[in-house]
Amino acid sequence: MIRYVFILLVLFPQILFAQRHVSTGNEYWMYKETDCQSHILRTIIERGGTLNDSCPALMNKGTKDLYILQEPYFKHMPDTFMGVNIHYINADSNTRYWYERQKNEHIPIYYMSPVFSYLRFYYIWLIPVNMKKKKVEFANRGYISHYEFRYYQNDFQYQRSECQEWQ
Repeated sequence: MIRYVFILLVLFPQILFAQRHVSTGNEYWMYKETDCQSHILRTIIERGGTLNDSCPALMNKGTKDLYILQEPYFKHMPDTFMGVNIHYINADSNTRYWYERQKNEHIPIYYMSPVFSYLRFYYIWLIPVNMKKKKVEFANRGYISHYEFRYYQNDFQYQRSECQEWQ
């Protein structure tokens, strides 16, 4: 009898506060900062080139190649996702070549920032790049994705994305 009362006292709070899992539609586990960088690329490709409804399209529908400026902090980044090839390029060494390709083929080239952190919040910038004949020029708008590091689960959770412009 005491055993049943003990089991009831132990299980009652779990039964009382049990909640059904509600899917957010964005079930992608992120345990490292590089997972957040992969997530922003994955989100753009899954949503057909947009981060959210208020941002202009990052790439045209039907784009098969996405170009990201190669940075030393990229580790274990995806090469392809949902049929879109992701290329990591060194635009500084061959600016004229990438200028001609972007001008003629309208290829999307982006700069992805390292992961910035403030307290438990993490941010990643994705900025469109306009190639010039002799230099790399960044657009006056960027897309920022917000992530929260959940200490109790030891992972990152995607919060939101937004567009920002500057002069």
